[in-house]
Amino acid sequence: MKRIFLIATLLVLINLQPTFAQAKKGINSQPLVDPVTQCALRYYYYPNIEAYFDTREKLFHFKVDGEWITAEEIPYDYGGYSVYKMLNVLITDYDDDNPSQFISIHRKKYPYTSNGRIKTTTVSTE
Repeated sequence: MKRIFLIATLLVLINLQPTFAQAKKGINSQPLVDPVTQCALRYYYYPNIEAYFDTREKLFHFKVDGEWITAEEIPYDYGGYSVYKMLNVLITDYDDDNPSQFISIHRKKYPYTSNGRIKTTTVSTE
């Protein structure tokens, strides 16, 4: 009985393997789109350092000495920041190539508080 169960389990797992491969392939081919704004969900905003991460290009956008820089990693001396420990916000209303032009709006809309939380607010863009 145990052999039959083991063989059946192996057959099921072997048949599921192509399904998993197709699902992984499909994830990268079509970007996720916000149903309200119809924008591709491309950027994460990190309020504590006022930086963006581009999920399509795998690049960070952040300020250094008043200039916006694009790099694959946040510099080590950027305040000891770790992207894995800090909060981020998925930007749903912009999917072009220059997210830094909206920093003042995102700064107001997603203020970073001293207790390490993001307080979401409603901001008029007019």
